[in-house]
Amino acid sequence: MQPESTNKHFPAKLLLFGEYTVISGGAALAIPYPQYQGQWKKGTEKSDLETFWDYLKTLDGCNLDKVAQAEQQNWVFEANIPLGYGLGSSGALSAAAYALFFEEERLGLVALKDRLAQIESFFHGQSSGLDPLVSYTGHAVYIQDSQITTLAPPTLPSNLTLYDSGQSRNGKPLIQAYMQRLQKEPDFVSVVKELKVLNQMAITKLIAGEDISKVFEKISRLQLEHFEAMILEDVYTVWAQGLEEGRYMKLSGAGGGGCYMCYEV
Repeated sequence: MQPESTNKHFPAKLLLFGEYTVISGGAALAIPYPQYQGQWKKGTEKSDLETFWDYLKTLDGCNLDKVAQAEQQNWVFEANIPLGYGLGSSGALSAAAYALFFEEERLGLVALKDRLAQIESFFHGQSSGLDPLVSYTGHAVYIQDSQITTLAPPTLPSNLTLYDSGQSRNGKPLIQAYMQRLQKEPDFVSVVKELKVLNQMAITKLIAGEDISKVFEKISRLQLEHFEAMILEDVYTVWAQGLEEGRYMKLSGAGGGGCYMCYEV
């Protein structure tokens, strides 16, 4: 481990399609978002990562000596990724932790995703591993039928933008609420199945360079009706009005704040 910093930067991520349903085995497509990134550096004050260090020490493959050195030298993960915005701040940190504190085996993408998910579970309670996998590989990641593929980021439509809610959030309780609904609400299970189909359709069209406006609208309407708990009240108003004006919104990540995705016809 270098004494002052590492040269590798770990980018944020943007989940284009697959929010929540990826946890339930659905398709997902996420891309690196290098406008935001982070890297390890030696700090001048005591790091606030003590509990994270302790968690890493419990995981198989963790190099305890490297973690101890990081603790002693007050290592910090210096990043400009907004916290609680659904842009993968914890995923970038988890990817950086794997790169620095674990023996980097030649794992397949599925095994690597699982290893990274285990690290990121410290932050969310349950992680798909998608965010840190995008950050670690620096490639777009496509998950379909339990198969994982890395590919060049697709060309995004110019009218696909991010809507900044101006409010951060904690994704962990939102994910827990989603899992509880799946266990207790049969009708919600049917909604998730429908959303899985729509996400797969949107991903296929986007990769092929085809128009995604109609499927984006369907996702927007479904999420507005059935994922209201993940939508801030003022965003809900903008979202509902936009549907009548040809400006569609959807979750980007867990919702509840942070960034939402907007597609204007």
